[in-house]
Amino acid sequence: MKRALKILGIIIAIPIVLFVIAAIMLVTLDLNEYREPIAKSISDATGRELKLTGDLEKSFFPWLGVKIGGVELSNAPGFKQQAFARLQNAEVRIDTLSLLRMQPTVDKVIVHGLQVNLARDAQGKTNWDDLVKQEQAPADVKPEQPIAPEDRAPARKPSEVLQGVKIGGLEIRNAQLAWDDAQAKASYQLQDLNVTVSEIELTKPVSLEMETRLTSAQPKLQADIKLSVDKMHWNLDEQHFKLEPLQLVVQAQGDMLPGNKADVDFSSQLDLDLQKQTLAVSAIALEALGIKIQGQFNANQITSKPAFEGNINIASLSPKQVFKTLGIEVPQTADPNVLEKASVELGLAGNTQQATIRPLKLSLDDTNVNGLLGVSNFADPAINFRLDVDAIDIDRYLPPPAEKPATQPTTAPAPKTTADAGEEPLPLEPLRALNVKGQLNVGALTASRIVINDLVVSINAKKGLLRLKPVSGKVSGGRFDSDITLDATGDQLKVAVKEKVSDVQVAPILKAVIDNDPVSGAVKLNADIKAQGLTTKQLMAALQGAVDFEFANGALKGFNLAEYARQGKALVKGQSYTHSDELKQTDFTELTGRAVIKNGVVDNTELKGKSPIFRIDGHGEVDLIKEHIDYLLTSYVVGTSKGQGGADLGDLKGLPIPVRIKGSYTQLKYDFDEVAFRKAVADQFKDQLKVKEQELKQELEAKKQAEIEKQKQKLKEELKEEEDKLKKKLEEKLKKLF
Repeated sequence: MKRALKILGIIIAIPIVLFVIAAIMLVTLDLNEYREPIAKSISDATGRELKLTGDLEKSFFPWLGVKIGGVELSNAPGFKQQAFARLQNAEVRIDTLSLLRMQPTVDKVIVHGLQVNLARDAQGKTNWDDLVKQEQAPADVKPEQPIAPEDRAPARKPSEVLQGVKIGGLEIRNAQLAWDDAQAKASYQLQDLNVTVSEIELTKPVSLEMETRLTSAQPKLQADIKLSVDKMHWNLDEQHFKLEPLQLVVQAQGDMLPGNKADVDFSSQLDLDLQKQTLAVSAIALEALGIKIQGQFNANQITSKPAFEGNINIASLSPKQVFKTLGIEVPQTADPNVLEKASVELGLAGNTQQATIRPLKLSLDDTNVNGLLGVSNFADPAINFRLDVDAIDIDRYLPPPAEKPATQPTTAPAPKTTADAGEEPLPLEPLRALNVKGQLNVGALTASRIVINDLVVSINAKKGLLRLKPVSGKVSGGRFDSDITLDATGDQLKVAVKEKVSDVQVAPILKAVIDNDPVSGAVKLNADIKAQGLTTKQLMAALQGAVDFEFANGALKGFNLAEYARQGKALVKGQSYTHSDELKQTDFTELTGRAVIKNGVVDNTELKGKSPIFRIDGHGEVDLIKEHIDYLLTSYVVGTSKGQGGADLGDLKGLPIPVRIKGSYTQLKYDFDEVAFRKAVADQFKDQLKVKEQELKQELEAKKQAEIEKQKQKLKEELKEEEDKLKKKLEEKLKKLF
């Protein structure tokens, strides 16, 4: 018992003795006498000059503390003469009696006028590199041998070490932090930095408030920043930390900001558990640039193999208002009522190797998009997606149509050639880097007033080979199916297109593509086309392939064959002809043909057409490079009972009616080829003369043969008559004899 009391007495006596010694030292010690040794010691350790410009003050009771006056640490050689760090004053105090209780209570720690100037020169060297290097052990110093587990002292929990420790808070007043980056040609300063931390005790939550002003001359920027945490829970034993809630408010102005201004309001709750390796960020609310974002994130295995999941929601925003907030001119659109509303809903999941957005929900005005998007292998990204769009009218978002000039030019513009477009090489590297697999489905897509229903576009791109198959949909009463391949694996881009079109009304398509509809009707088409080159012009010039087509129940527009036939009839009769106001088109029931494409020129040698009164043949070329057409259409009158103006053309039956079609896509000219018609009439007349001559020859020959036969018959009759006379005489003589 005595031994126990003795041990207890020693334990109690130790802090008392230490306190008495400390008290005697503080009472008798003049700290200012140690200013130079302290400064020299730090200078020797850092290689920098330390200046203690203010007094060192001490206090004893009821607070045992030290107050430090001005302190200044010089900058690294090669940098500005300004100090690396400067402190106006700092104060630390401990409750004297709490030391006796072995539960030290620290009063609020106050740091006033702290200035730190960080810098990096043009070569990338920083003004703290020398301080970091001094902390590294010399190469000839052997590292300490690890202590064997059985020899290690039992680890003490932080709660055991810090049990009873209290700090009255932390207050940083009027601090400044500067960053001057000569390499990036940028500089930033945190001015008027004030931080207040509430009383710190191991088992109680802590509050935090911070405010500062961020300024920059290059780039020009000024931002007032406020950060606060109402409750910061911390459990050092379990390494578990919570922020409830965290709030950040930023009011910024500067040339680098959209619209020269940006206000940000952010709040959230954070739960970090290092033992469980989890992080939860909930109740995220971000408002900036007129956009309000909400969401939450959860992460696990954050220190070993991080993975996350979460969601982001933008309930409603006005794209027009966002443009205005960003200082961007609102795009002029054909429909002024678009870009009024939008929303976003994203579900996120991933890890260090891949990420997925599912669901992916977007809305813009009346259009809704649903789908998913995934990215794997961030080092060499592979993208997969599926997007389902209900309906979108692209025409509404295009610029409004330009006003047409009051007077049209009298001369037609020169045919456009690809030389006008320049010779910029096609960008093949982005195509070679593309690794994408996905599908786009659109219920109804409107573009150039053409509505495509049930559009499906599937893409598969990898290592420079991109294939779009299928590209299919319903359009203009029919459907189309495409198979498109882009091959950038070689030195040139290779393009292959296979197209099948069924029962598509072609007129609105042509009107949208070339602003002209020279032909109408339902078309069936099969095309197989290839090209290769480095520029658009080269691709067009190398275009090869074939197209088979069949039109039904349509019209060739721009001319009227019946009218040209009547003009031909007038020529035959030597009469003048005045063109009528009759509709400039030629109806047909069937039009078929085959076109062969070589070096960008479409050669159509087989064109056959039928109508109630005409049979149509045609041949010619379409130069895709010059966008020019040269075509000869020849028609023959085959009937007059019905059809388009055929009642008065009976005497032209079988006579060719040639029509020359020539010009650019938008400036086609249709001319009745009188020279060819006159030649055809002359040729027909010659043929008719030859036929008549042959008929006359045959008639004369027939008459000749008939006369010969007649003379032969007459001669036979005369011979028979003479023979009969001789027989009669002979009979009479015989009778006389007997």
